[in-house]
Amino acid sequence: HALITGASDGIGKELCKNLVGKCRKMSLIDRDSQKLCYLKKELTDIDSNSLTKLELYTLDICDRDNTHNLFNKIYRINNDTVEMFINCAGG
Repeated sequence: HALITGASDGIGKELCKNLVGKCRKMSLIDRDSQKLCYLKKELTDIDSNSLTKLELYTLDICDRDNTHNLFNKIYRINNDTVEMFINCAGG
């Protein structure tokens, strides 16, 4: 399971494209929900066999409380297992 912030642009987006199909699950976090939807479509086209489950979360990680709550939720859903955390948010 990979958790990636800043997923819809730049380095984050390229990492998503590289990891899709190689990870069982990817939690993608970005503040722009529309770009996340476009990214999901692009990743689904790349991973045509649907090997990777994609979870999208819209969040500005500058909001400390909401970020803490979302990360706790993701860890709880995944039985405290996230093998890879990639922080590409900010710029």
